[in-house]
Amino acid sequence: MLLAASITALLSVALAHLLSLVLDVSRVVRARDDLRRDAQLATSLIRRDVSQARAILTATDGALDLVTAAGDTVHYALDAAADGTLDRWVNHGTPRTVATAVDTAAFALRNVTRSYAEEQVTTVSGESRVAKFEPGDWDVWVARTDCDYNSRLERSIGNYRWCAEEFWPTESFSGFTRAALRIKARDMYPTQADVLIRVYTADATLGYPSVLLAEGRIRIASVTTSYAWVEVPLTTTAVTTITAGGHYWIVFRNDGVGYSTYAGHVEVERLQDCDSDDTMDNLMVYRSSDNAGGWWDTGVDTRETFFRLYGMRAASQLVAQTRSFADPLGIDYRIALRRDDQREYRAGYLAMHNL
Repeated sequence: MLLAASITALLSVALAHLLSLVLDVSRVVRARDDLRRDAQLATSLIRRDVSQARAILTATDGALDLVTAAGDTVHYALDAAADGTLDRWVNHGTPRTVATAVDTAAFALRNVTRSYAEEQVTTVSGESRVAKFEPGDWDVWVARTDCDYNSRLERSIGNYRWCAEEFWPTESFSGFTRAALRIKARDMYPTQADVLIRVYTADATLGYPSVLLAEGRIRIASVTTSYAWVEVPLTTTAVTTITAGGHYWIVFRNDGVGYSTYAGHVEVERLQDCDSDDTMDNLMVYRSSDNAGGWWDTGVDTRETFFRLYGMRAASQLVAQTRSFADPLGIDYRIALRRDDQREYRAGYLAMHNL
């Protein structure tokens, strides 16, 4: 009897201990399942919101804000002071608990950076032609009219004899930069004076040269005995905008007054015997003066001086700019739950599908 009682007691203690172990394991399993369920629920909600997101506003440690395709703003925030509560709410609604005992809830936006070229309209300033007349400029016009090409002539720049071109720019400029003149030295006597190139505005009443805008000087030493282009920079004397359609003059004269102050010859081209109604339209008119600019006469026949004039002009143009664009693809996430000695982790990448 005593032996039986002892065996029974031992079995009872063993069964009680075994039952306690089973109960402990059951509690651990339940706690583990609870943590897994909470972690899975939180991950599922975040996965659903991110996959439907139109934009990610915030992705940092403890916070995730995104905009859904419907335009709603969804917020996730970890409240460490409230036993690690991870809350979720929409717009300005009431926060709802997603999971408790959350030790870590970290989010990071994953971008892919790519370069691309973008054309932008920018204003640039560059030199371009204001007006010109060169050999061959009238060839096409002569071929389709009844005008006869006469010859190339020359006009001396000396004493009081000057020549000029009136012109009307088709574009606006900020100023004149350089000019070129087709010129040669005087044949009979040595040249004695430099050639002045001056650009003027036209007087509103008489149309004659008025305000001096820019000037340059052709040094006599650079002029040869045969016709050649000689280019000089122009110095601004009056700051003003050169307007499209405005009336201007370019005057070629010698730098001196009196007998034998010759500077050379300029080359001109003349047309005559025009019987058609067609008219030339080169926005220039040749003028000459035999009294140092006191009075200007138009040539008997249509003629032009060979010259070039340049200025600075502001223009809009497309410029290719290389830029980088950060394209959001989704978020990297880390969620850790801890309850007593139990821990559950979730980590990975959630893609945005509603791009």
